[in-house]
Amino acid sequence: MEKEERPLLGAHQKIELGKIKRASAARLMSFLLCVGILTAAFAASGVWKDLGQWFGDEADSMGSEKTPSAGNADALLDPPSATDTKEETEDAVEIPVGATPVVSMDLSADWSEGAALENQTVYRVSEIDLLSIVLKCDGSLSSQEPLVLVLHTHSSEAYLEPNAAYLVGDVGDQIYSDQEDRSVLSVGAALCDTLNKNGIPTVQCSQKHGMDGTLQNAYASSEACIKAYLKRYPSIQYVVDLHRDGILDRSGALVRTEIQKSGESYGQIMAVVGSDGNGTEHPSWEQNLALALQLCSRLNASTEGLCRRASLRNASYNQELAPYSLLLEIGSAGNTQEEAIRSAKLVGEELASMIKEALVS
Repeated sequence: MEKEERPLLGAHQKIELGKIKRASAARLMSFLLCVGILTAAFAASGVWKDLGQWFGDEADSMGSEKTPSAGNADALLDPPSATDTKEETEDAVEIPVGATPVVSMDLSADWSEGAALENQTVYRVSEIDLLSIVLKCDGSLSSQEPLVLVLHTHSSEAYLEPNAAYLVGDVGDQIYSDQEDRSVLSVGAALCDTLNKNGIPTVQCSQKHGMDGTLQNAYASSEACIKAYLKRYPSIQYVVDLHRDGILDRSGALVRTEIQKSGESYGQIMAVVGSDGNGTEHPSWEQNLALALQLCSRLNASTEGLCRRASLRNASYNQELAPYSLLLEIGSAGNTQEEAIRSAKLVGEELASMIKEALVS
């Protein structure tokens, strides 16, 4: 199998500040006039709205498909404009030369028509039709047997400490951790707790996947984990593989996805949906896509901007193993654990409602 991920490499860029020579008043006025014309042209073209691709560029074990998770945070976004950052200029922290800044960006997609999807496959799908599909499952709440499994193919994906404005040293060493209170394991625990509190029996697998402390063959390992849980608990109808994303902007800054609700920050969510585009037998991938789009649409309706554009990929990401499967990127490497947990709780509440509606009476 091909290598799934490589740790995020720090993009340390030393910035040499040149000395500004004093210009004559006439030259200064000409310069400002040119800047004004260029700014107006860019604004008219809408270039600032085009954030480009924010997905990773690593090959995973499922084939040539690109992995969605934070180990491949080589994804590049344009540096944030003044309106993208959450800090005021006067509160800006001085970044040491050679350090990697952490910048806040709102990567919200336009869900005004109910759905937003980046389709990386050759399949044509109708988002409107998928949003109208009535999802049903054969599970039951009467037995109290688990209906949902939450696991983490990349369990060492971690979040930053609060108020981190920059990172010194290798970024990859700082955005992975075996400590549960820093990693996606704690966010998965919050999701499980919310589902259970809302009447949906849920279990979490905290097993670490990969080889020799790396992420190699992690999806093969998590496949075996899912199969073992499905054998032990045939009642499981939903599998949620919970990750956190990792994004760099084009200047090398680590991106923190963020929206505000009632004065609190939330990490943004991206659903990644696998298909049979790489040859994996996966006849129900459209059902998973419908689940992901409906979940994100409902989340955005209650918390505007919470979900980023969903992504349909060629690889299956083990989503063929259960009746319903979700791969969710909750927050990014620039977010804090608290921001991701807040978002996970919202996911748990909405997903619990959807599962109750889907249960066949």
